[in-house]
Amino acid sequence: MMHDAHKQSLGATRAWLGGVLLLGLFGSAFAGATDTQGCLAYPLHGLALPIPADATTQPVPFQGEAQDGATQLLITQGQLQENKNGPATLVSPSTVQVVTLEADNQGKKRFNITFNAQRKIGNSVVWPDDDVGVFEVKERLANGTTQALLALSGGAAVSFPTHGLIGIADLPETGFDGVGEPTDPAPNQQANTFLSIKGTPAASDNYYRAFDPNRELDNLDKWKARYGFPARGKAQDEHVTFYRNENDLGFGRQMHCRNTASCPMGNCAAAACYVSNFDDQDRAYAAFDADPPIAPIATVAMDFDIARPDRVRFYVFGPDGARANDAPLDGGGKKAVPNLCMDCHGGVLDPNGRVIGAHFLPFDVPTLPLPKDAPSQAAEFKAQNAIVRNIEANYGVKPSATSVDGLGNAITELIDGWYTKPDGTNTLADPSVTDFNAGFVPPGWNNDQPGGRKKLGGSPYLTVVAPYCRTCHVATWQTRPGIAWNAQGQFEASRLEIKRRVCDKSPTAGGNVPPAYVMPHAQRTYEKFWLSGARASLAVDLGLASCKFTSKL
Repeated sequence: MMHDAHKQSLGATRAWLGGVLLLGLFGSAFAGATDTQGCLAYPLHGLALPIPADATTQPVPFQGEAQDGATQLLITQGQLQENKNGPATLVSPSTVQVVTLEADNQGKKRFNITFNAQRKIGNSVVWPDDDVGVFEVKERLANGTTQALLALSGGAAVSFPTHGLIGIADLPETGFDGVGEPTDPAPNQQANTFLSIKGTPAASDNYYRAFDPNRELDNLDKWKARYGFPARGKAQDEHVTFYRNENDLGFGRQMHCRNTASCPMGNCAAAACYVSNFDDQDRAYAAFDADPPIAPIATVAMDFDIARPDRVRFYVFGPDGARANDAPLDGGGKKAVPNLCMDCHGGVLDPNGRVIGAHFLPFDVPTLPLPKDAPSQAAEFKAQNAIVRNIEANYGVKPSATSVDGLGNAITELIDGWYTKPDGTNTLADPSVTDFNAGFVPPGWNNDQPGGRKKLGGSPYLTVVAPYCRTCHVATWQTRPGIAWNAQGQFEASRLEIKRRVCDKSPTAGGNVPPAYVMPHAQRTYEKFWLSGARASLAVDLGLASCKFTSKL
């Protein structure tokens, strides 16, 4: 809502490959206003506003619903105080508005107000030098006590009050310059840092040669024949979807997946997917079985076989179908296979040049704009997610996969959560049910923590992790489980690295200091992050005191 106030000149990046992520989709699931008592109409802890340079105050629209017993809203402005053990706290508070609440004609205490954020509080500049302004909104109850408004989690109010801090960040005036490079004053990454595990074409030759020494899979038609896909059209047991990968590179995609071996007890011994990239989703749809054929910009393929040490393999094919070693992505120069794929699909290279521990990634359906003339694809997306889920079953799932420690299989947990009814019934195996729970929050984000401190009711999970981090980070559950972030404790333990890699300018070059502004790691997602309220949410929820916006390194 608040983001619409800013002119977002996000032009689609047009890199040759059209997508580093075969299945990688940075999902978004923001909660909206509901009729639930005590809830906010925006993501609770992160809003973004354009703030004119000469403004002394900034109008802040605010709406929601208070509890029936609330008599007033108290809106307080202050500054963030860093807190290494949890959410930031408000210091130097100053009450900026008191709103008397009266029930409407339906007996609900809804409010829709605008207050002015002051540019200065005392001698402290809030806009824009300190980057994130902070407000606290509390309800005053009839008995004289106050409490924070309830947060939203998955479209329903959680059962406890969370801290009521709302961070509001200035929006940078930025966009793409038409060739994929960010324009000032966006935080300016060093050259080639996006998707920066670059590799070399020679390394790609070695990678392909290790499992295909006789070049039996050196073009797309050969690969399709090997894994049971027809040269054109769709096989009977194949699942095809058409969409735009809006949250990473913005290309139209034609995705094909099938199980290539039996799936006893839900475990697929082998499976494969390929995705052809086009200018937009309508062209991707029109290209399906078109006569004459419409050539894609490029095609990316993955296959899985439980019997191999390198269970997942990656391929890139050019517009003519010939296998390619590398591709330019995000305006940051060419990156080589398999390194460009490992950026999101995970895995590590062993001494023999094989990728070990890579994963297929799930489809976050609501984030995928569909072609205007296409019928519903919910069933096909569900079938593709089931293929990914069944592949993951071969990696093993700890008994604690859905416990609060976050150390189980984050991919299976996510897909199961998307297709589980409120009564706990998992519908993944039932093709007649295509409901998708976009507001799913892993259990590791919803439970009390040691010492009695409450978790944050899904924030910043739904405001930061889901839209900007989740799809790639869930693929680390096997090789780097501490950053899978399917539990709040993992996210909080990553606090310092998040601060360094997202919010801070590196103090020195080289050594062990992480480079500045490298996350989110795909340029389109990175730009979306900086044009959102996500950094305000990080500042509040991780107790960072700020998440600085700087136009130059």
